[in-house]
Amino acid sequence: MHHQTIVIGRITRDPESKHLPSGQQVTEFGVAVNERFKRRDGSQGEHTEFYNCRAYGRLAEVISQYRRKGDPVFLQGRKHTDQWERDGQPRSKEYLNVDLCRGLAKSSTQDTVAKQLRQDPPATAGSQGADDYDDDIPF
Repeated sequence: MHHQTIVIGRITRDPESKHLPSGQQVTEFGVAVNERFKRRDGSQGEHTEFYNCRAYGRLAEVISQYRRKGDPVFLQGRKHTDQWERDGQPRSKEYLNVDLCRGLAKSSTQDTVAKQLRQDPPATAGSQGADDYDDDIPF
């Protein structure tokens, strides 16, 4: 079974890169997604969701070189949870393992994002994370 998560938001911190013992580059960054909605009483509300993101290999290099805090992005990837213990207490942190990253126009709204993607579909950099998978899915 395979799942995909799509996130459209703004980068909240400059990407930070490091190299794994294998030599592969990994880049971590954050993304915020703002959701606006109308309450039952007619007033406007807003909710912000934050995502920790990771990219591997060539995609990690591109993100660390060309993306900065405040940039609007379209991301596609898979959710992953790291788990460990500290002082005998279980800890965890969720990440979006990014398979695709596309920069968007600075003035992008969700409506203009959909229009941009229809006109110029994003190209994937391929799955270069720790959990490569076979794209030969029968459905």
